Amino acid sequence: MLALTLFAALVTTQAEDAPLERSIESMTRGELKAEYALLEQKRPGIGGPITMIAVGAGLVGYGTLLLFITPGPGGIGSSFSSRNPIGYLFVGMIMLGVALLAPGSWLAWTRRVERAEYGDRMDAITERLQAMEAADSSAERRAGPKRREGFVPQL
Repeated sequence: MLALTLFAALVTTQAEDAPLERSIESMTRGELKAEYALLEQKRPGIGGPITMIAVGAGLVGYGTLLLFITPGPGGIGSSFSSRNPIGYLFVGMIMLGVALLAPGSWLAWTRRVERAEYGDRMDAITERLQAMEAADSSAERRAGPKRREGFVPQL
């Protein structure tokens, strides 16, 4: 039940809008920064799917390991007796792990394309901002040092 609740919450929080398709070259520095912040906010996260994969894989791994390590002298069948029901706990761990691992893997796989689109747009904005900074710094170097009003150079 927990896995289904997490899965439903992650599916419903996916971003609704695609990245804006306005030309980056026509934007001002402020518009570029605002667009970058908007894209960063709307880009679908992968924290939830990664957490589901990590917890699910851990439960499957430990459940399987403990299931095969803990049997007593009667073999693995002794873990499922009425006097020692620990085998059912380990099978439950494995089932819960698979219930988290499967939707976590699916969400991570489906979000990769959308994250790549947002990431490409964000990379283009970053490159444009760096080009604008480089153009500003080279223009300042050509213009020479700035003089503040009221500043009298020493002789």
